[in-house]
Amino acid sequence: MRTSLLAAGALAALALASSPAAAAAQGRWVAAYPAVRNPDYVGLQQNFAQQNPLRNMVDPLNEYFPVPTEVTVEMAECGRAGAFYDHTRPAVQLCYELFARLAEALIDKESGDDERFIGAFGLILLHQVGHAFIDQMELPVDVPIEEAADQFVAVMVGNGGGELQTVASGVLALNEMQTDWENPASGYPALRGRRLQNLLCLLYGTDPGAHQWLVEDGHLPAARAAGCPAHYQEVSAGWENMLEEHVQG
Repeated sequence: MRTSLLAAGALAALALASSPAAAAAQGRWVAAYPAVRNPDYVGLQQNFAQQNPLRNMVDPLNEYFPVPTEVTVEMAECGRAGAFYDHTRPAVQLCYELFARLAEALIDKESGDDERFIGAFGLILLHQVGHAFIDQMELPVDVPIEEAADQFVAVMVGNGGGELQTVASGVLALNEMQTDWENPASGYPALRGRRLQNLLCLLYGTDPGAHQWLVEDGHLPAARAAGCPAHYQEVSAGWENMLEEHVQG
């Protein structure tokens, strides 16, 4: 999938922005596509397993960001429409139930336009990988954990560019769909209120020209947007500092 390929480039760019260190951790990131029981997801599982898009994510993780133990990044049948980081396994789990629903709602069947779906997929994947980074590397984040994972998404977008800029469209699509991927039964969007505005500000700050539509369409107040590039630079520098001792290669 395009998003995982671009995320790979963003991870490499983020690693190069930090100073390599002799990392002691020797665990590995592993992409997985376990078998499913529901026949509705058999085709999806087989397609993902054959194309193996998550490998584009785990390859640079293994090259630049070692972890203390094996961490799985998987597409799986979960029994609920969500995406999760399970620190007890540990594993990033992206659920077919969620992404089948997102594909149905966000891919235009007539034109084939999948920008909002790609953006939503990228946001959720990067957010959950952000949780894994914070947990496995014991990063000293200074904001609530969900906001910290959102910051990781924005830093990845800032380093990746290209089609990762569709993440902003994915953010708004998930808000409109009232999607809470980590608490599927909540009935509320995960990204709303202050958290939504903070993430939109960071995404705007990664490239104001590419994200000017957020202001023009009324999603981000112009007065707030003026300070977003500086805020993004501050957040990005903070992440580079936190990751500096964990980068190898």
